[in-house]
Amino acid sequence: MKSDILHKHGGTWVVNLSRRNSIYYKCYDCSGYNWSDLRNCTHTRCPLFPFRTGKGKQDPKDRELAINLYCMYCMNYNLGEIRLCTSTTCPLFPYRGYVRGIITPEFLEKNYTGYFPDLNYKELYPNTNLEY
Repeated sequence: MKSDILHKHGGTWVVNLSRRNSIYYKCYDCSGYNWSDLRNCTHTRCPLFPFRTGKGKQDPKDRELAINLYCMYCMNYNLGEIRLCTSTTCPLFPYRGYVRGIITPEFLEKNYTGYFPDLNYKELYPNTNLEY
């Protein structure tokens, strides 16, 4: 999928994005467009961390969930805002949706407490179906 993303020298550039490339470009952006910083990233609690270099065998479902979790983090855990996101130059933008029914407070608490240990997911999402 072709998409416009921010370029390190300003402006945008059109790139061919897969989920794998989207994560790589988001991490590249986060690291200040510095390959060395991306490779040596210390943000181990970020859901994108295991996928940041775009290399190696990656489970597509885990990659998709990592994108969804990062989008939740970016939107202050407001799932309705993910759907309304206006950051069209974000590499994760085309893949920002989440699969209804999979991401529940119980799922987050069981699988992602290490990423966001300060959050109480049941308090954050008292409605377990996460409707928006």
